[in-house]
Amino acid sequence: MKSTLFKIIGGLLLLAIGLFLGKTFFSSSGESSVPLPSTMQYRNAGLNSDTTQVAQQKEFTGQIIEVRKGESIQAAVKSANPGDLFRVYPGIYSENVYIDKDDISLQGVIIKGE
Repeated sequence: MKSTLFKIIGGLLLLAIGLFLGKTFFSSSGESSVPLPSTMQYRNAGLNSDTTQVAQQKEFTGQIIEVRKGESIQAAVKSANPGDLFRVYPGIYSENVYIDKDDISLQGVIIKGE
C-alpha cells in the first residue's frame, strides 16, 4: 500500500516539475509584435486614386510611434508626420481620434490574444 502511494506521489511530483520546466523554457516572452522591415509597403486608404497597385508602390519612410495602455492616440496623431506608423498596443482607449494628416498608418498589436 505504501509503495503504491509513493509511486503516485512521485509521479505527480515529476509531472509538476515537468510542467514547470516546460513553461519556463518553452513559453514565449511577455510582449511581441510583428517586426517592421525597412522596406515595408503599406496601404494608404485616404487617397482618392488608391488602388492596390498604387498602394504597393508606397514604401514606409516614417517613424514608428508606439501608443501603449494609458497613453493618448490623439496626442500621438498630433505629433505625427506624413509617413509615420502608429502601433497601438492592447488596452482600452476612451477618446475620439481625428486624423487630418496624409500618409499615416495605424497598426493594432496583438499580445497574448488581446
